[in-house]
Amino acid sequence: MKQEPLPLERWLTRRNARLALLVIALVSAAASLSLRHVRFDYDFEKFFPNDDPELARYLSFRERFGHDNDLLMFGLERMGGVFNREFLVRADSLTAKLERLPRVVRVLSPTRLSEPIITPVGMFERPYLRFDNDTLPRIDSASIRADPRIHEQFFGENGNAMLVVLTAEPGLSKAKSDSLLAGARRALVATGFADARIAGRIVGQEHYISTMVK
Repeated sequence: MKQEPLPLERWLTRRNARLALLVIALVSAAASLSLRHVRFDYDFEKFFPNDDPELARYLSFRERFGHDNDLLMFGLERMGGVFNREFLVRADSLTAKLERLPRVVRVLSPTRLSEPIITPVGMFERPYLRFDNDTLPRIDSASIRADPRIHEQFFGENGNAMLVVLTAEPGLSKAKSDSLLAGARRALVATGFADARIAGRIVGQEHYISTMVK
């Protein structure tokens, strides 16, 4: 005696299978088209609701003290110590190239810092680092090590690393941030610092978003 198919089995036909595959293909195509509008956002403020009191406090703090995350920090290293004339000349050249980049507010580098000297005839400024010859950097290194304001902020404890800090215009878009970072990397290569360590929101944003896209 032939058994009647179950109600569900009646739907399992070749024709219905083709229809189901067609529907799945159409839905997948529509979903794929909508992916064109997917974007990754790195804006810190958008992590909070608009009426969040913590966001209001953060915005008030930023209005008073300015942006604190539009920095690029470059760690320049030299085994044997950074108080070397050739190294400091290249670091100063890097500073000059970074200053000329679009959307850069200022660049802080030990090669451009000076201290005020008060004398009976008036006040003048003396560079913290002089690198006109091979002897001066070694002489200046002693006074820098004795000044924690400069040594702790711009130099490694063992004297083998130096920090250069770039301040960018606040609120740069992703495209402008990427352009600035590309220009900074070209400046590093041109001055022989291609292996320098880079830190800051701009480079972190690039890594974060590229990783998320992958």
